[in-house]
Amino acid sequence: MRRYIILAAALLAGAALSAQNLNPTVQVTNDYQGKPMEVEKQKVQMAVPDSLLKFDWNFNYSVFDNPYKGAYEFSPYRIEMKPDATVRDNRRFFLRAGAGYSLHPEAQLVFTPDIKGKFGISVYDDFKGYFGKYNNIVAEAENGVINGPYTISRDGDYGGNELSNRVGTELRYDARRTVFTLDAGMDLMKTKEQYIPGNDMLGGSATLRARSVGESDLLYDISAGWIGFGNKLKYSDSSDRRFTEHDAGFDARFVYLLAGNHSIRFEPSWHHVIFNQTGAPDQVQYSWGEYDSYISADPFVESMVTDVVEIVPSYVFSNNGLSLMAGIVYSNAWNDNAFSPLMEKRRSLFPNLRLYYEAVPDKVVLSAKLTGGRKFNTYGSYLKGNHHLPELSSLNYANMLGDATVNAFDAGVGFSGRVGSRLQVGAEAGFARYLNAPMDWVYQAYQGPVMAGQNNYLRCHPCLVMADYDLVYADLTGSYNSDRLEGSAHLRAQHSEIKQEAGDNLHPFPLPLFTGSAALTYNWNRRLFAGVSAEWATSRSGNGLVTFSYNSPVECTVPGWVDLGVNAEFRANNRLSFWAEGRNLLNHMVMRDFLISEKGPYFTAGICLNL
Repeated sequence: MRRYIILAAALLAGAALSAQNLNPTVQVTNDYQGKPMEVEKQKVQMAVPDSLLKFDWNFNYSVFDNPYKGAYEFSPYRIEMKPDATVRDNRRFFLRAGAGYSLHPEAQLVFTPDIKGKFGISVYDDFKGYFGKYNNIVAEAENGVINGPYTISRDGDYGGNELSNRVGTELRYDARRTVFTLDAGMDLMKTKEQYIPGNDMLGGSATLRARSVGESDLLYDISAGWIGFGNKLKYSDSSDRRFTEHDAGFDARFVYLLAGNHSIRFEPSWHHVIFNQTGAPDQVQYSWGEYDSYISADPFVESMVTDVVEIVPSYVFSNNGLSLMAGIVYSNAWNDNAFSPLMEKRRSLFPNLRLYYEAVPDKVVLSAKLTGGRKFNTYGSYLKGNHHLPELSSLNYANMLGDATVNAFDAGVGFSGRVGSRLQVGAEAGFARYLNAPMDWVYQAYQGPVMAGQNNYLRCHPCLVMADYDLVYADLTGSYNSDRLEGSAHLRAQHSEIKQEAGDNLHPFPLPLFTGSAALTYNWNRRLFAGVSAEWATSRSGNGLVTFSYNSPVECTVPGWVDLGVNAEFRANNRLSFWAEGRNLLNHMVMRDFLISEKGPYFTAGICLNL
């Protein structure tokens, strides 16, 4: 029985760990524990098959991005999941705050009163912001003529900002066999742009969760909740456009332990999503310096109701270092959007096969997978991917709302292993197919300066188009830990081959061929820390730009970038430390959000309290 309990607990623990990707800077538990060096600003995860995903967002608007990831995070035995022993110090107050130049203020706060008994409460706030200059990104003609080819470059700058804040509370009650939690909070997000209306979003969420604890043949993890927001965009002609979206539903996981190293998993999920928009103008006016441009508004639906259902039954077997999960994913959605091609994606069953084999005990694990699924695209999920994305982001934007991206299959093999006691390495390679997936595209919103002969560039703004593509990928990861030195690195190589584009003249950019990140930190007596970090993405080229003059695609290149950073921390004691970091030291045009780039290097310093 102990082996079965360990297996099921690992399944639930692996999913719970993966759920922290959205907001790891705030860990709300009955007793908050944090070390100054371990709580740091979220870094962008580059290794994802969707060029829009950005996981430092407080909201969770993607209905399939549930708290435990369902079958997509099956990990019954992984060497790196073994936790280190920790000392319970019952600290109740945590604060990490900083600011600098250019202004990137941030603050994470958690207060957990020391309440005796079965009840617990934590109050938290997580704030991130930027106030300063952005690079004015244009498409520059390489040969001096407006039919291309073009290269994305910077021409001057403009003032703008981006800020997000989540404030909330978590209540906890420990029953004899179940832990109940209620997490409720409010979210704020604002952006200011030069040529396009900025976002002004206010939202909230509440999630009630019940999780089994202790030894039992039936383990469960059930949550039900609501997430909603409203967004207002103001145009230069003083007209407003307002959007609201509400998502209510539940997600659950049940694991029933059978005899002989067998178990059954059942994961149902249902969500009801309501989208509304008002104040849609017939034409939208954009101001480009001394010029004005009018664009016809997209055929937005005024309201849309969508129901999303996912059911994942699975069989799990584990014995002598071998772990196998075999199941299917049933995923479907229905809505009343007349523009949506949702019903054209009639496939609703996907494979869910995963295999892990411990080839060398406690040293090498081999793995294989064949998976698939459907991701429902909401208005909020697009904004989660790019905080600066305007609502007029594509010629077929109405088709994108309420639609679904299908991962027809994802087949891969890999391994993870330990070299000695300090070095861990891993690799995975695979082939996947995505249908109706959002991809980056450039739309030339005004070309006046070129026509006037002043400069050989086009003003442009980011857009999305839906496309089908095949993806070949390989991931390499590594980490090293010693008393003095800690390091980690990740490299992804990928080739995306677009099979079907959204329509005439809508030619998306392929994904970058190489992306990755690396970090290295050295410490002196666990008191003085110094480190260096880097994130990067290579250039990508394609017929991804459309001009007003020719109304046809021209070749365009988006340059690669490297974000080089340094960081340092001084621990005065185990309760107080001082930290500083510098980023973009190479002054590259870093574009984590497509065609959005903060200007120049920046430095931030602050304190960390753990009382």
